Amino acid sequence: MNKVILTGNLTRDPEYKTTSAGELTSGSIAVNGYKEGEVYYFDFNVWGKRASTFTQYTSKGKKVLLEGRLQQQTWEANDGAKKSKVVINVENFEFLSPRGEATAPSQPSYDESQAGDEDIPF
Repeated sequence: MNKVILTGNLTRDPEYKTTSAGELTSGSIAVNGYKEGEVYYFDFNVWGKRASTFTQYTSKGKKVLLEGRLQQQTWEANDGAKKSKVVINVENFEFLSPRGEATAPSQPSYDESQAGDEDIPF
């Protein structure tokens, strides 16, 4: 089983772009660890129509819940060294910042079950 659920704050404004695989929003989330002062950072991708929704209603510092699957990405650096990182492919999300901090009148959430097959790039 490959499933992850994280709650944390965005470390930067999400970056939206259109790729050959479709719409993509990428970003990073900071999640508190078990010990005082311990913080973990995770990169994430939101694909399809939900990518523009995520970008529209979030910004650096906003609290979000992300649910998705882990994907290991590998590549070769300019110096020939093999590199890899684990990224969260977001399937569902929820905005958790208080309403007074919202960038829109409502706090929408997105559930992948609302998406059509054309929204999923794989």
